[in-house]
Amino acid sequence: MDLENKYSYGGIDCFRLIAAILVIAVHTSPLLNISGYANLLLTRIIARVAVPFFFMTTGYFMYQKTSVKDFNIKRHLIKIGKVYVLAIILYLPINVYMGYFYHNNLLLKIVKDILLNGTLYHLWFMPALMTGICIVHYLLKKYSYYKTFIVVTILYFFALLGDSYSILMQNSYFLHAIFTRVFIVFNYTRNGILFAPLFIFMGVTLSKKNKHVKKTCKLGLTLSFKLYS
Repeated sequence: MDLENKYSYGGIDCFRLIAAILVIAVHTSPLLNISGYANLLLTRIIARVAVPFFFMTTGYFMYQKTSVKDFNIKRHLIKIGKVYVLAIILYLPINVYMGYFYHNNLLLKIVKDILLNGTLYHLWFMPALMTGICIVHYLLKKYSYYKTFIVVTILYFFALLGDSYSILMQNSYFLHAIFTRVFIVFNYTRNGILFAPLFIFMGVTLSKKNKHVKKTCKLGLTLSFKLYS
């Protein structure tokens, strides 16, 4: 069993490197000067697996050494928060260069960005990760895996309406009114409330031995990637 776990974790570690390169590719468009289509294929389809993978990895290891009931979420969030604070500090010179501190309602913007959006675009992942962990952990403490799956899936589809399928939102007065208010708080729907919970939950379920739960999770994973691409 130990050898099997080492092999599995080794695979995760290897793909972490690949996923990190894919994230860089998304933000740099390395093939744009060679082929627009190839760049689109890489950054908008293939590289789309990177961020969900990192969310899933977090979920996979959340309850490896403990149960949902005994999970010390505070310690987990503090650990991630320290990395987030360091990243914020490292990016401060770029914030200054871009005139971040000249915005109106600066205090409100800083609080909102730190808690929800990230103080720079690339940092959205950190608050999303912490928020997603809180949501998934709360749902699993209160409800079954299947009920949690339903909730996080609904949140994910709502996220898609503000991202990949925004055309549907724009053509509906009701949805447009809702998302107009959503975007007052969030810069985008790829955030810790709507986007992250599904993939964190999938990571949790993939670490479990229940075959029926895993089957449902894999089906949801396949569907989510197809819709997100």
